[in-house]
Amino acid sequence: MFSLNPYSIPPTLCSLLAVFLGIFVLSKNVRSSINQTFFLLCCTVVIWLSFYAVLCNFDINNPWVKIFRDLLGYHSFLISVLAAVLIAVFFIIFDIEVVFLY
Repeated sequence: MFSLNPYSIPPTLCSLLAVFLGIFVLSKNVRSSINQTFFLLCCTVVIWLSFYAVLCNFDINNPWVKIFRDLLGYHSFLISVLAAVLIAVFFIIFDIEVVFLY
């Protein structure tokens, strides 16, 4: 059903890095609103990259996989677009908090 595509390795590694970076920053000060917003920003990046990596791994030779890819691919695309919008929103919130803090 899935074949390992080399194009899915960088998004997977970057999403793992974003998870660890978000957890690390949040663990430094859990009550800080800047750390919480940065953690939410990292979570949306992880969602976006994870669904992008899933979209790269479909084997299109099997007709059943084509149907599954079309269904999951459509929903993955919508989730990726939503995550990209949330990345922008959380980045703006994070930027506003940093500017007004300093």
